[in-house]
This record gives sequence, C-alpha cells and structure tokens, in this order.
Amino acid sequence: MKPAPALAPTEPAAAGLHWRTTLRDAWRLARPFWVSGAERRAGALELAAVVALTLASVWLNVRFNAWNNGFYDALQHYDLKAFWHGIGVFCALAFAYIVAAVYRQYLQQRLQIRWRAEMTQRLAASWLEPGRALRLAQGGSGATSGTRGAFIDNPDQRIANDVDSFVGSTLSLSLGLLNAVVTLASFIGILWGLSGALEIPGSGGRTLLGYMVWVALGYSLAGSWLTQRIGRPLTGFNAWQQRTEADFRYALVQVRDHAEAISLARGEPRERLRLGDRFDAVRSNWMNLIRATKRLTWFNVGFGQLANLF
Repeated sequence: MKPAPALAPTEPAAAGLHWRTTLRDAWRLARPFWVSGAERRAGALELAAVVALTLASVWLNVRFNAWNNGFYDALQHYDLKAFWHGIGVFCALAFAYIVAAVYRQYLQQRLQIRWRAEMTQRLAASWLEPGRALRLAQGGSGATSGTRGAFIDNPDQRIANDVDSFVGSTLSLSLGLLNAVVTLASFIGILWGLSGALEIPGSGGRTLLGYMVWVALGYSLAGSWLTQRIGRPLTGFNAWQQRTEADFRYALVQVRDHAEAISLARGEPRERLRLGDRFDAVRSNWMNLIRATKRLTWFNVGFGQLANLF
C-alpha cells in the first residue's frame, strides 16, 4: 500500500522542533551505543583520540599564528638566518598538522561506521519484530519503541539513509563545536593583546579594554543569529525532500515488482500518472529548497565579504 499522502511543509512549519526537544530526541537515539552498546569501549577510545587530535590541531594553529609573526619579521629585516630557521619550524609544524588532520579524519570515519553499524542492527531488529513490518507497510503506527503512535514513512529508507546521516551529522557538529570553542578561547587572548584600549566617545574618558574582541564577538553572534533565522526553513525542506525522494523510489520499485500484473491489466497509463504525481512532489519541494538556499546564500556571501572589513 502506498504511503499516506501528506501536505508539503510551509516555511513556518519547516522551522523545526525546539532545540531542547531536538537534543533530547537525539540523545535517545545516540544513548544505546554509548551506554550499553557492545562497541561502546572501542567507540569511546576512538572518540577520545579524535578529541585529542582536534585539540592538537587547534594548538598547531596557534603556533602557526606565532610563526607568521616571526617569519615575516625576518623577511622585513632581511635576516637570512631567521628566515631559514622559520622554514624549518614551518616544515615541522606542517608535518605535525598533516598527521593530526589525516588521523583525525580516519578515526572519525572509523567511529562513524562503528556507530552506524550498531544503530542499524538495533533499528532493523526492532523493525523486524513479529508483525511490525506488516503494520508499517499497511500504514500502521507505533513502529518502534518511543514513537508514541507517530506514523513512520519509508522505514527501509530511514534505516538505510537516515541512520548514516544522523551519525555523520552528530559527529561532525559536535566535534566542529568543540573545535570552534577551543579555537575561540585560544585566539581571544591573542586578539585581546593586539586590541589595547579604546576611549568611548562621550563617556568622560572611559575606555573599553580589548575592544576588538568585543567587536568580533558581537559581529559573529549577530551573523550566527541571522544565519539561523534565514536558514531555518531548510531543516524542514531537507527532511521533506528525503521523504518525497523515498516515496518516488518506492513507487518505481512497485512498478518493477508488479510489472506483469500492470501489463496484464493495461495499467501503464495509471502508473504513469502515479509516478508523475510522486515526482511532482519531489520537484515542488526542490523548488522550495532552492529558494530557501538562495536567500541563505545571499546573506552568507554578503556577510563573508563584510567580514573582510572587520
């Protein structure tokens, strides 16, 4: 039986769930691997190694910043000895950074496939509990524990694609956040030292210490907030795109599996209309997606150009 029809999301509906609800649901999905999974110890060791290499990469970036200062001072003063010393230091730093970057990516990908395998096996086992797959195929509800009666469309696609997307996105976002926070903490000290004090106009001689830090933080926070506001509809549109694509693939598979019956019943015109309806849903949501992406690109490119001024 074909999936139950539903209306495409509008932009307000595409705003997504509250961030607390999102984090709670994400933890419910991730928790079994990290708490009771058979691979939790190996996964924890790989995660610790990835975190250590991420911190090492940030430290190396700080060292590169200090190296730039000394190396270009040597060029400015035509100091040949300091120049060759700087080349040697750069080679050592670059080699260390390359090794850290390669093994960080390698271990992160190993952790991703380990986590995905455990989560796929767990969800597939839940899907294949007696009678559950049949109820889903017939449009039933309560597919897996914790669904609270919510309808789940295309469970096969959810297990095959969404698990991979969830694991990959969770790792990249969490490790990216760690990298950003540590980098911010590391470079604030450098920027603070470069800023000095700025006299506040009309304040009777009061000064603002580390003014460039506050300007940079304010600019970044404003940009992050605006990016989130402008790009929020993409969450719903991307999720809906996955569903419409899965529905279209499912309809194609049905035609392939029932080709003989369709031919005997002369049902090709009806199937062609059904496939057309499925693809119209794909195309309609794709247009919503590219319009939302265009708005976000306008802002990101403009914000990036303005960042050069800062």
